[in-house]
Amino acid sequence: HQLSQFQWWALGIATAGYALQFFISGWKWQCALRLLGRELPLLFLVRLYCIGHFVGQFLPSALGGDAYRIFRTVTLVQPRSRAISAVVVDRVTGFAVLLLLGAAGALTIGRESVIAQSYLLLVGFGTVAAGLVLLLMHSGHLHWLAARLMPFKWFQTLREDYRQLEMARGRWLPL
Repeated sequence: HQLSQFQWWALGIATAGYALQFFISGWKWQCALRLLGRELPLLFLVRLYCIGHFVGQFLPSALGGDAYRIFRTVTLVQPRSRAISAVVVDRVTGFAVLLLLGAAGALTIGRESVIAQSYLLLVGFGTVAAGLVLLLMHSGHLHWLAARLMPFKWFQTLREDYRQLEMARGRWLPL
């Protein structure tokens, strides 16, 4: 009896939306690679994203899927660090959008919910802290730290990738 009342059109929309998110995620990953000066075909990235999503379902976190995406692209882009940085940029921007959507929701119920007010306060402080760190990095005030880390190859690579992202300027908009 309940099956006859099931809204099949809603299942169709939900399934289409779920499939569409793989294409959007692949496109977002492609945009992150582009910011780093690398280009890979969209359908290839969508396929890898789907496989990575599948792999991530069997591990305790989504990091397994990210590791798979890096593993499959690390030999296709030079320097190899760009494959890692692209996935990190993809994840960080996704997390930032999630926080923003949460903030929009919290704003609508803020006066009625202590949890929503606390969330907004945390997001506000986190945004200010991240902004200050970026400002200090950009203005050179953390040069002393960079000088101490410069002997390490991993830091040099990280710094090169950061500079590439910094040069992207307005190309961040699609993300």
